[in-house]
Amino acid sequence: MGHRDRGRHAVPASTYALSVTADGTVGSCTFPFPPTNFTLGAGTIEECSSGLTLIVSPAQVCTTTVTPTGSSDQCQPIDGKFTETIIVAGTPTMLRVQQLAGEVVLSDQTFSPNYQTNQPNGPHCGPTCRQATATWTVP
Repeated sequence: MGHRDRGRHAVPASTYALSVTADGTVGSCTFPFPPTNFTLGAGTIEECSSGLTLIVSPAQVCTTTVTPTGSSDQCQPIDGKFTETIIVAGTPTMLRVQQLAGEVVLSDQTFSPNYQTNQPNGPHCGPTCRQATATWTVP
């Protein structure tokens, strides 16, 4: 549902809390930051409540090389930066996403998702899916 980029130097190491209110239903999870339990290029999936999934991954910069026989991507992690992917079940009309480091509010965003129809399907969907994406940066 959402992607957020965050640099390690801008925010202190701590236990973080994520709260997502989707049409009045609140989902939340807590996780350590910076994450320590992932392998290079892979993310960690955090335990959340109420149809909310959070994936924290190292941020990467990728370049595509095109050759006469095809193309390939080369990706390198960006030191000290991470991407959070927030997946919310259903198609809520209004979302409020809040993130805290300890007692400090790092981000508080409210928005209405703009859904696109994907067919034949997207990940974790049936023959037709409605999906939306929002991106923002946490200070």
